[in-house]
Amino acid sequence: MKTLSVTVTLVLLVVLLVPDSQGWFWSRRRRSCSRVDCAWGGWGDWSQCTATCGAQGTQERTRAIARGASCGGYACTGDSVERRACNQICYNEGQVTSSGCSCAEGFHGECCETRVTCPDVSNPDNGYKRDRSNQHSYGDSVTFECNSGYEIAGATTSRTCQADGTWSGEEIVCQRVTCPSITNPTSGFRHDRALLHYYEDTVSFDCNAGYELRGSRTRTCQADRSWSGEDPNCHRICCNSSLEIENGQVTPLSDYCSGNVIEFSCSPGYELAGDFSAVCQDDRSWSAPLPTCHRISCGDPGHIRHATRNIEGTLYQDMVTFTCNTGFNLQGDQVIVCGSDGEWHGEPVCEPDGECSCDSLPTPAGGSVRCMTATHFDGTSTSNVEKAFLSCDSPTVYPTTDDLYDCGASTGYLWQIRAYAHSRNGFETTYTLANVLDCQSQSEVTAALDVGGLLIRTNTAADGEAVEDALRDRLATLTTFCQAPCHVGDITFEVLSNLNHTGAAQAAEIDVTIEIYIVDNTGVEWTNSSIPLHISQQLTNNADALRQLVQSRQVTMNVDGVQMTLEDNGISTQVTTVGCPEGHEMKNGHCYICPAGTYHNRAMNECQVCPFGYYTAEPGQTRGCNICPNGTTTYGLGATECHAYMDCYCMDGQHPCTHDPDNGWVCHCPVGYELQEDECIVACPSDATRHGDACYKMGGFRSMTYSMASQMCRFDGGELARVMDQATADFIKDLAGGSDTWIGLDDSTTEGEYHWLADSSALGDFAPWAEGQPSDPFGMDDCVKLTADGHFSAAPCYSFMQYVCEFQ
Repeated sequence: MKTLSVTVTLVLLVVLLVPDSQGWFWSRRRRSCSRVDCAWGGWGDWSQCTATCGAQGTQERTRAIARGASCGGYACTGDSVERRACNQICYNEGQVTSSGCSCAEGFHGECCETRVTCPDVSNPDNGYKRDRSNQHSYGDSVTFECNSGYEIAGATTSRTCQADGTWSGEEIVCQRVTCPSITNPTSGFRHDRALLHYYEDTVSFDCNAGYELRGSRTRTCQADRSWSGEDPNCHRICCNSSLEIENGQVTPLSDYCSGNVIEFSCSPGYELAGDFSAVCQDDRSWSAPLPTCHRISCGDPGHIRHATRNIEGTLYQDMVTFTCNTGFNLQGDQVIVCGSDGEWHGEPVCEPDGECSCDSLPTPAGGSVRCMTATHFDGTSTSNVEKAFLSCDSPTVYPTTDDLYDCGASTGYLWQIRAYAHSRNGFETTYTLANVLDCQSQSEVTAALDVGGLLIRTNTAADGEAVEDALRDRLATLTTFCQAPCHVGDITFEVLSNLNHTGAAQAAEIDVTIEIYIVDNTGVEWTNSSIPLHISQQLTNNADALRQLVQSRQVTMNVDGVQMTLEDNGISTQVTTVGCPEGHEMKNGHCYICPAGTYHNRAMNECQVCPFGYYTAEPGQTRGCNICPNGTTTYGLGATECHAYMDCYCMDGQHPCTHDPDNGWVCHCPVGYELQEDECIVACPSDATRHGDACYKMGGFRSMTYSMASQMCRFDGGELARVMDQATADFIKDLAGGSDTWIGLDDSTTEGEYHWLADSSALGDFAPWAEGQPSDPFGMDDCVKLTADGHFSAAPCYSFMQYVCEFQ
């Protein structure tokens, strides 16, 4: 029953699963079944052994059912897998043991199939491995090498992989190769002090001062242990040794190499222009350019009195030939030569021939000379004297009263003018050399009018000449005042109040007077009573025009940055008078210009001859004579130029040079003085009074200007007195007898800086200025007097007063 149930069930399933067009369907036909038994397929290949070595390995193979059982056939029996043992060995000489493989040294693994490996070994710094493999096994060796310039430290150059997986030996180190020691060059040095030098180390060399490097300045240690470049050597630095100087010599003190000196010199008669020596420098140049040798200059040889000269030149070996004028004989050398010492060699002198001839006295231009013989009594004896009278053709006149010259034994047979000097015994006759002046022609007279009551106020010191020049310039620009034929004449100043003695500023009031004049160009001779009315009216009109300009404050000027204005202080005019233009003097109602060699003294209104050592080169000078430049002087009074004289030059050129019949041209030294090397060394004159270390005497003339007083003191061998202490001030005050007197102190060189004339020393601590002094707001009061009460006070240098001389 059970079997039938199964069969019915299977039949139903088959029927149900028979597909129709849409799927399985039930078969309506019963089918038949043939019994089939199950059948196995063949065995496959053995699998890989589970162990490659030893006794524990197995391998298997499998089979599958090729045909399954059906229709009640028998199912397949037996296993589908078959196993068996395999690999009964150990590799790499390993020994089989009951527990597996015992591996030989250097191998490991279950079957000793794996060789021991060592970790990768890296390249050493500055080196490399010879092989490129990253895997190394037991027994493998690796050889190392170093980069160029490096070497392996130690003897081992390779390492072997060991059984324990480590590398034999120490880690390879590439170290820089060393170069042999290098020595300093002779006279040189290295910049480093290292004892060892490795590859790529650099060594620099230098030489001691005065040496230069040849070879390599820098050397580098190279990979082959050699040094780059060439051996350095230090050689002396030397400069050009072929130097030559025309007319000179080059003298080395040792040699021509660095640091050594050569000296330059010139042949006799030549002088060096440039440096006297030079040093050889490290750049092979000399420290100074080569100098040149020029012929020595002896300078102007000077003149000798009463001679003409023919000058060839003033350099070494040049010559000058002198020819004496008529009436003079040559004593000494006619030709002088410029020597190698820069001095003129030769001593020519023109001595009077012992006779007095009118031909040896110049004739005044436009005049004549008349000579005659007369007798002269000198107080002890009588002698013949030749006299020369200078005269001028009318209407010209001789410009000064010094128109009479004497010549004889008493004058050394030179034409000189007679002068009178004051002494205790009265006036004594002296003779003075003087130039003959030119005759002067008449010039036009002027009708002049003074405009006074003008005022300038200022709070600062100023140069009086600068103020006058500025005022003249300003007046010339005023078209409504004093145009031609009107002229501005003298401008005079009078200080009403000024700076006080402490230097504190207070208003300085300067009274100003301006002269205006018109020149007579009609040929009609004017007198004070015959001045034409229209001329007087022109002057009056110009005076009124000036009044209006002043009252409207249009007369302004700038003096050294200070603005000044001409003000009305009660303007007034004087009576029109006949006068002379500036720089002219009036004689006998006629005007004559003061010639060169003189100046117009406004105070005395006359032409005065320039004293010894002073000159004027142009006529019509109004501001005094010019002092001769240093090293020059004049022949005598009334000079128009200064010269260097070789036959006689005394002290500073202001001391007269006179002719002595026995000794020739000598410096004038008064009695009681002696001549030493063209200088008068003075003792106290017989009429001087000693005070302390100096002697003092009042001047021989009662009243003189500062300049004239200075000259007179110098003529006597002294100087205007210095007052250095109160005792000297009191002494001179008493000596002056209660009158103001010139002393030798002025600020003529630099305004406000007072110096003593005798030695140019500055005013010291002793300065007993009177109240309100020093006062010089216009720079006109440049000279100093000692007042009657013993104080210092500034005064115009052209003022006339007595003077005191000092002999030191």
